[in-house]
Amino acid sequence: MRIGVVGGGFAGLMAAYRMLELGYEVELFEEHGRVGYPPHCTGVVSQETVDGIGRPAKEALEASYEGLIITLDKVKCKLRTREGIAKLDRVKLEEIMLREVSARGVVRLGSKVRRVTPQGSLELAGERKHSYDIVILAEGIQGRLRAQIDLIHNPTTSLGVNIEIPGSSGEKGYFKVGFTPAMNGYTWEVPVSNRLVVGALSVNPGEAVRAAKKLAGDRRRLRVYGGRVIHGPPLPRARNGRVVVIGDAAGVNKPITGGGLWPNTMLVNQWAGYIARGLNVLEAFDRAYSTIYSRLYKQYKLARAFYEAPASERVKLIRFLGSLLEKGLCDRLNGRIGYDSHEELLGIILRDPRLLVKTASLILKNISIIKKIIL
Repeated sequence: MRIGVVGGGFAGLMAAYRMLELGYEVELFEEHGRVGYPPHCTGVVSQETVDGIGRPAKEALEASYEGLIITLDKVKCKLRTREGIAKLDRVKLEEIMLREVSARGVVRLGSKVRRVTPQGSLELAGERKHSYDIVILAEGIQGRLRAQIDLIHNPTTSLGVNIEIPGSSGEKGYFKVGFTPAMNGYTWEVPVSNRLVVGALSVNPGEAVRAAKKLAGDRRRLRVYGGRVIHGPPLPRARNGRVVVIGDAAGVNKPITGGGLWPNTMLVNQWAGYIARGLNVLEAFDRAYSTIYSRLYKQYKLARAFYEAPASERVKLIRFLGSLLEKGLCDRLNGRIGYDSHEELLGIILRDPRLLVKTASLILKNISIIKKIIL
């Protein structure tokens, strides 16, 4: 079986990597002359994601954490996650994966695909048509080729800004994430060896830039990078004929905190697993995508309360969650929730009788907010 992959970002490289392991012929097209540039992602992921990627992620590891410190307005929660958290060098990760793919498949850097058809053909400028049994579209957020096969997607997006500065701060083994009612997004402070990565994300680009600069203060900038982040919803249908869509092009991205490494790793690994068990490649993709879509859409219901609701409702949500943390939710979450598994939050609350009793009046008072997240 011949597979064409469009896009040399993480999602495209991950798919090519696994398809080669299954013994398929893979040809990958990337329009830029190198992968990983320009960098835009902080690279913080769960240990589950590191294990799912395998050796390339372990070689790109920069730092490890036990958990994170979350602030919601003025409420602080020191949260140890179910598994560890890792900070990866995204550029190094993609460069390693590119070498792995190049060793067994065909990689064409500087090759821009201009057209794709549901029948599995690709066209490049001035070249003959390339035909494949399967085409994997991982073209990124713009979705130009995806639109050619009638898969339309208009997700909510924001801008994420990272600034690396000398020194470090915070508690050893933890990094900080902060939400305030005044900001339509959140901030972070991630210590890495002898430097600190501070940043902010907001649906208002100017707000993200200002918040990141405020965290950096007057300290020397070692590096500044960022880019657009998708909050969802994910693409309801991610296949047309022999073409499947993954990565940002399909909105396969964590809706609340952003980041495509976890969901694309889970999607591609499950897809490969179904194939290894004998399923048809396209049927296997549909089944794997259905699973990750369900999880991401549950997360999106919570994310839209942060990014799409009016400011007054966002303020109520943050204060409600902060009150839950103060009344025992922080203790109940410790060691029970995964860093990437935001959709587990309400389930933990609703399945804990002691917490429900303790917070019953608070929950009833905010039932309208809960309904919007659940429904």
